Amino acid sequence: MDKKFYKTDNSSTTNLHYDIVVSKILDSSRSHHLRNEPSFSPSASLGFIGALLQLLVALIVIVYLSVKWIFNKMQ
Repeated sequence: MDKKFYKTDNSSTTNLHYDIVVSKILDSSRSHHLRNEPSFSPSASLGFIGALLQLLVALIVIVYLSVKWIFNKMQ
């Protein structure tokens, strides 16, 4: 190991150096998690709402045609 980089004394410069290194590691870890975190997608939610509306319209049409067919069979 490089003794110049990994000092073991308890001086203020050594503590400052380790604080800077740890803050850089934590910042990079935070940005990695934020970048890979799933986010809200408006297009996906609009697609889901569109699929629900399409299903609702299909059910209404099926019920209407079924009722119409039953009334035609009764006459």
